[in-house]
Amino acid sequence: MVSNFTDPTISSPSGIAAGPDGALWFTNGGDCPTEGAIGRITTTGALSSYNKGSKYGCAIAITTGPDGALWFTQDDGVVGRITTTGTDFIYTKSSNTGLSGITGGPDGAVWYTNTGTYNGYTSVDRLETQPYVSVDPTSGGPGIAVSVSGGGYYPGKEVKVGYDTGLRTPKERRLCVATVSASGQFVCSGNLPLGMKAGASGVHSIVATSPKSKAETTFSLT
Repeated sequence: MVSNFTDPTISSPSGIAAGPDGALWFTNGGDCPTEGAIGRITTTGALSSYNKGSKYGCAIAITTGPDGALWFTQDDGVVGRITTTGTDFIYTKSSNTGLSGITGGPDGAVWYTNTGTYNGYTSVDRLETQPYVSVDPTSGGPGIAVSVSGGGYYPGKEVKVGYDTGLRTPKERRLCVATVSASGQFVCSGNLPLGMKAGASGVHSIVATSPKSKAETTFSLT
């Protein structure tokens, strides 16, 4: 069965991808470059429109990246990134002149096709995503068990997760260690230090480091 969703904010859509938030994200070519370059639609038809990307091009293809954001190509040679909350980032490269398809690779990077010439050749290009890390719960007392997860890391590498105590010594306590999966993600768990070894109450850093990547988040010690 086919259902049609129409709206003034939908104009010449082209690329579409399932987002990590349970909605569909699409490129809205007819409204670019002045408005509505990226669209979001739920499975019940609720629409959102984002004026993201560079102001000189039209978004073409879109995909969910290994870092949990949406990545898209534009016909002006720009690769764009937009989070599910609408925060955007633009990546440009001098050899990007004719971009089209884009997808998240099994190595934790974003791959896209480039019909522009580089040293006389068209190309398939690879873009490393920014690593990210999160902790659950985000607050608690000394000794609490936490789960740490992240993505955008290089597959097969070891990730070491440390908790910054804020003390002169020891400055950091190891929470857990994990090996990055083929999709660039990792999950591990551990316990914060007990008592005064956890440091003073307030915001502390949790850092996930591998030989090629590093990301940081915060934990509120109560």
